[in-house]
Amino acid sequence: MKQVILLSMVTACISFTVAEMKLFAPFRIWIKGKSLFFGELFLCGYCLGHWVAFILVALYRPRLFQSWWLIDYFLTAVIIAWLAAVQWIIMCWLFRKTGK
Repeated sequence: MKQVILLSMVTACISFTVAEMKLFAPFRIWIKGKSLFFGELFLCGYCLGHWVAFILVALYRPRLFQSWWLIDYFLTAVIIAWLAAVQWIIMCWLFRKTGK
């Protein structure tokens, strides 16, 4: 469970940084000009968080359930993405509240 919480924090940080920070604004504009799908993906922190969670689950292989490995990894990635979304919403709220 500890690994899932840590991976959700990493997922939230990556998705927030790429989707919201000014540093990645030129990249988001460029990718949106190249591909509508990827442009929308990198503009939506919630959407990006799912893909980041699936990649992190594939790399670190945390297991929450003792079922068939593919279902276990899928459900674990969805839970990580959901936890990251909650953290992402809090970060957005804090940034907007501080005027950043």
